[in-house]
Amino acid sequence: MAAQTKLSPRSLGKWFVRCIAGLATCITLFLLSAWIGGAIPRNSDWRESEAGVTIMVETNGIHTAIVMPLVTPQKDWRANFPASDLGTPNRPYTHISVSWGEEAVFLETPEFKDISISQAINAATGGNGLL
Repeated sequence: MAAQTKLSPRSLGKWFVRCIAGLATCITLFLLSAWIGGAIPRNSDWRESEAGVTIMVETNGIHTAIVMPLVTPQKDWRANFPASDLGTPNRPYTHISVSWGEEAVFLETPEFKDISISQAINAATGGNGLL
């Protein structure tokens, strides 16, 4: 029969301190790498175009979307998003709102308090994508 070793309170304390120190080190290294990575400039020579297109970002607390003009000199979205696909196609639409997410969350969750556990799990693990 194998001999059992007893852990003393002192060795348990050392083990606990090492675990906490390891966790603190991991968190510190993550934050340090995020700070360094965020300080590296990207596209530093970028300048705003004189003839740019104004876009907006909207959110209801659950969904975030990009709102763009329906027609610009650069792009006419009417072929991609025809008004006939909408519930009221004869309204004078001027902008489109584009977003992506899990289908049930988009269609069945008007407010965050309405999301079910199964919808949240489905959305977090892939679910049915919807544009």
